[in-house]
Amino acid sequence: MEVRHKGELYAIGSVILLLIVWLLVWSYWTRHLTITFLDSGKPIEGLTMEVTIADASELNGKVFRTNADGQIILSRPSVNGDALVTLRCPNGRRVNISLPIKRVSWTSFEFGPTYDKDMMFTTSFPGRTVTQRSFPDPTGSE
Repeated sequence: MEVRHKGELYAIGSVILLLIVWLLVWSYWTRHLTITFLDSGKPIEGLTMEVTIADASELNGKVFRTNADGQIILSRPSVNGDALVTLRCPNGRRVNISLPIKRVSWTSFEFGPTYDKDMMFTTSFPGRTVTQRSFPDPTGSE
């Protein structure tokens, strides 16, 4: 009877171990980062994101455009960090921001209903939400 009890414990332990291993593999297996852009909760279709410079060098100089769901889906970056980007909205709004680019599965970026007055936006990713102010276009002689 006691041998059977130990066998059951080993079986339960094995199942738990397999579940933990599966979760770890699944979390590292996902190779995409989805960035969602919202304006007062609604997806922004046709937004262009121009990456000026990023900690993940594979993003430097790239231009991305949102789909109908307001999403840009790209390969998961090689490192956690930030990207200095210019967002060009279909309504003519242009925003320069430092966007956190993390090795996570999703990030959302939302302009609030008062954005045109306070220039504040919210960036969220698993475990963290940050509200920050966008910065103005650099002045220069063009």
